[in-house]
Amino acid sequence: MLHALLLRDSIVHSAKLQPLIYKSPSSWQDLDACRKILSKIVGRVNAQLSSCLPCLDKIIQRSSYDRLSIIAANTILTAHNHFSITTDQRVSQTATVLSFWKLLFCFTHPNTRISKELLQGSVDIRLFSSPFEGYLSCCLVKPENKTQCAKQVEKLFVFDIHGEVKRFLQSLPVETSSYLLPVIAHYTGLFIEDTQICKNMSECLSCLSNKVVEYMCSGPPEESKQCCLKCIHLTLKELAAIITMKSSELHLVQKVLDVYLVLCKAINPVKHLRMILIAICSRINEGIYFNIEHSPRPDDDLTLLSNDIPISSSPDNVTDWDHDEHEIIGSPGKFPESMTLNLSNNSGSLPSGRLSSLSQHSEGLRTKSPVQSDNDEDEEDEDSNSDWDSWDEEDKGQSALTNAFTEFLWKLKKFCNIGSSDIFSRELQKLEEQELRLINEMLDA
Repeated sequence: MLHALLLRDSIVHSAKLQPLIYKSPSSWQDLDACRKILSKIVGRVNAQLSSCLPCLDKIIQRSSYDRLSIIAANTILTAHNHFSITTDQRVSQTATVLSFWKLLFCFTHPNTRISKELLQGSVDIRLFSSPFEGYLSCCLVKPENKTQCAKQVEKLFVFDIHGEVKRFLQSLPVETSSYLLPVIAHYTGLFIEDTQICKNMSECLSCLSNKVVEYMCSGPPEESKQCCLKCIHLTLKELAAIITMKSSELHLVQKVLDVYLVLCKAINPVKHLRMILIAICSRINEGIYFNIEHSPRPDDDLTLLSNDIPISSSPDNVTDWDHDEHEIIGSPGKFPESMTLNLSNNSGSLPSGRLSSLSQHSEGLRTKSPVQSDNDEDEEDEDSNSDWDSWDEEDKGQSALTNAFTEFLWKLKKFCNIGSSDIFSRELQKLEEQELRLINEMLDA
């Protein structure tokens, strides 16, 4: 464990020293001497990588998912991002890290379509091995079962690697990195309360999306194309779910909408339009419930949008919405396990960002003295004034959000109607009356 930590720190420090060799601070008195010293340090570390990294590879391949495995994975990602690694080692070590990552995701989120259809298929949580306690444990709180343990392991894993993920995935072939696209989208929503993780994941999502769509436009083999389409479709579902979350602020919603516009260019509009329209309605009006449909099913036709491929918009092609989701009381909609946050990590807040109603009503159960009542009345007057201010801010925020949705809808409508009949309007007519009215109000604004 100690050797792994020392190796990781050495690689991290060397990676930070590399830019100084080529762009040295003006405050250095003897630039040449300093550069020689830095080059020597970086060179020594680089020379040791070929013998050290295979050891980390073997650590990750162990059956145990512990703190040592996470340190090893993070060290390999950092080394690959900042140093020259031989092709053989790069390929084998990348495969090991990705296998570790995918299996951990499957153990943590076994009921999602991402796990079942895209990554490793069905996994048995009984095969998951990780210490609940001790120096190698990843758990801050002793878990009651293996599923809880897996969630804490994943949280530590993402916390360690989020700064290196973007550069690492960009270096991989599209056929490989596309499988992680819906996972990155999932993490963007799952870690929405952590500003830095959410920011890094959303930036990674944006870069990967552009890369995947460019690959789709290049005319890839049919098998690769269908795999990418499935990844894109699953990612669009995760993005739609993020939009409905009250805790997603305007800047994140705008990023998500931008990524959505990029990805939807590669897929049949009929396959996703109804989903995103209802998601927007759900965010604007809490009375509308949003269900993430769990398709694409194995036989779904995710036809690539192009001029020479007709796009059918008949009702028969609309995918039925499944009902195997969990309803969260107080949330703007129903979420399957793929977007249900771990409430234990949010200090009593619901995924919608609101505090639990239990804590709000507990004060009302107490008996108050007349003095307390008088004081409380004065406090209530002060609170009422502050409430007016908060309502004004909330109205401004809601207005800005509505404007963002309006701009997005016009762009989406313009794209969907290129080279074909009015697909957008036909899909719009399939909404419920309240949903249709909300969308039309935004389009007419």
